[in-house]
Amino acid sequence: MKGKKELDYWNNDYLSLTVKENSVEEIVSSYGAFCWKEIERRADRQYSDVMHVTFTRPHKIENKDKLQFLQVCFEALINERSLTNKRKHYKSQMMLSLVLTLGVAVLLGALALVFFLQNTLSIVLGSALVALEACLTFFLAFKIRKIKKNETKRFNEKSENITKQINKIWAEAICLTGERI
Repeated sequence: MKGKKELDYWNNDYLSLTVKENSVEEIVSSYGAFCWKEIERRADRQYSDVMHVTFTRPHKIENKDKLQFLQVCFEALINERSLTNKRKHYKSQMMLSLVLTLGVAVLLGALALVFFLQNTLSIVLGSALVALEACLTFFLAFKIRKIKKNETKRFNEKSENITKQINKIWAEAICLTGERI
């Protein structure tokens, strides 16, 4: 390898991860529990919030199969927590988009009604549609706020549960590795 230290694949295992910059320290310290030691950290060339981290550990270690299993469980939980965070307000965002789309459609319909018919009845109907839209939007805004509050509560509970599971796995890995961390 040009300009890089030769890697010893006979005696060591290597792991390369791509992680968000704000979670690098958590990942590096967590992987230490599985006997991984950081050997390289570099920024991504294209994305400013992404880092590439390379780890190594001895190929022959005690309880390697159990550590590997715990690491897979750990990674699955980290991914689940990330996915949960992405979908935190999915339902309320969809409802808000729907309400805004329907609101604009009703408003445009009311304006078209007034503009094209230009009589007293169309002005009354157009005004009634705008008033109805305002009332519905106001009502749905409170409903969406309640949905968002429930989503946040559910997310926090799920996230807390996942974090407890991650900490349990991490503690078990530390017990297996003992003083090697």
